[in-house]
Amino acid sequence: MARTHRFATETVDLPAQEGERVTISSAAPTNLYRNVGPLRFSPKAPNKYPGEPMCLTNHKNGRISPLLRAPTKDGKLSLLNPSVFIPLLAILATGDAASGIIDPSLPQFLSVAAITSLGVGATLNILVLPRLSQVNYNPFPC
Repeated sequence: MARTHRFATETVDLPAQEGERVTISSAAPTNLYRNVGPLRFSPKAPNKYPGEPMCLTNHKNGRISPLLRAPTKDGKLSLLNPSVFIPLLAILATGDAASGIIDPSLPQFLSVAAITSLGVGATLNILVLPRLSQVNYNPFPC
């Protein structure tokens, strides 16, 4: 059966050239079980989705390359995406209407606070958190 898979490799080296025979090992599907007496075991690869490619074997040179998830096509989530923009707009509008009943100066304060927290969150996601993931921290040096 021919299938198309999207995946990434750990290095920029190509695991195979065009025309070489390869085998892609995929994670077990969810409906696969092994009965051992009264018990039923389901083989599941850690951190893998069912059917996701796990490794590629090149039959010409015997090289086995572990496969990673390919980056998403969409890239990053945008505020202009309707699935994000419309609920955000609805929350801000209802918050402004409700706070306007309590105190007329609150809607302006809530809008400024929401925009500020959005800016801080975007800055953390874009600048700070990617840098923290690059830090090599070992709490138990040996």
